[in-house]
Amino acid sequence: MRLFSHKFTPSFISSSLAFLSTAFFFCGSFNAFAACDSLAQTAILTSALKQHYAIDGTFELTATKSLADLPETPTSVELVDVPETLSSNITVRARYFKDNQVLSEITATFRAQWRVKAFVARAQVNKGNINLADFDIQTVDRLSLRLPPVAANANLTDYEIINPITPGTVLTWGVLRSQPLVHKGTIVDVVAEEGNLKITTRAVALQDGGRGETVVLRNTSTNRPFEAYVVNENTVQIRF
Repeated sequence: MRLFSHKFTPSFISSSLAFLSTAFFFCGSFNAFAACDSLAQTAILTSALKQHYAIDGTFELTATKSLADLPETPTSVELVDVPETLSSNITVRARYFKDNQVLSEITATFRAQWRVKAFVARAQVNKGNINLADFDIQTVDRLSLRLPPVAANANLTDYEIINPITPGTVLTWGVLRSQPLVHKGTIVDVVAEEGNLKITTRAVALQDGGRGETVVLRNTSTNRPFEAYVVNENTVQIRF
C-alpha cells in the first residue's frame, strides 16, 4: 500500500533543484533529462516530505551520502516508510515510478532543517505578562528545539510566562500558559444555553482557569460540584 504518492510533470522546470515546495517537479536539468542525480532526488523528497508532514516554513534536506543516479526521470514517488514524527535526522524509504512502473527504490538518511520565524529573548525575561518588546523575531530551526516554538504571528493576548527565559532562548509553548480569567475562590457567572433557552446563575470557582479551559465550580445553592469552561473574565459556560 502506498503511504504517499507524489507526482511530477514536465510542465514545470526549475533551474534550482534543491528545496522546492511546489507539488510538481521535473527531475532533471536543462542539459540532461535522462538521469536524475542525487541533488535532484533530494529536491523531490524534500517536496514530498514537506507535503506529507504539512510543513509551514522552509524545509531543507541534506543527504548524508550521495544518492545513486536514477536511469530515468521519475513521474511520481511513493514514501514507503518515513518516521511518524519529523526530526533533524531522518531515514526515508522511497519508491520512484515512471509512468506507473517501478523505476527504483531507495533507502537514504538525511539531515533535516525546518526553519520558521519565532520569538527570541533579547535579555532576561521574568515570569508574568508578555511584553513583545522583550523579544526579537528570528529564523530558527524548529527541529533543533525540544518543544515547538511560538510562531511569530501567534496571538499571545491571553497568555503569560510561567518560567524565566534567558537571553537568546527561543520562546516555546512550554513556558506559557493561558492567563487565568477565573480565580479559585471567586464567585463567577455561569451561563447555560440550549436553543433559545438561556439560564444564568452564579457559582464559586474551585480552581483557576484560562480561556477555553474546563474548571470545577460549586453550586452556591446545593454545594454540588460541576464543570464548565471559561469563556471570559469571571464567566463560564456549561456544555450540553
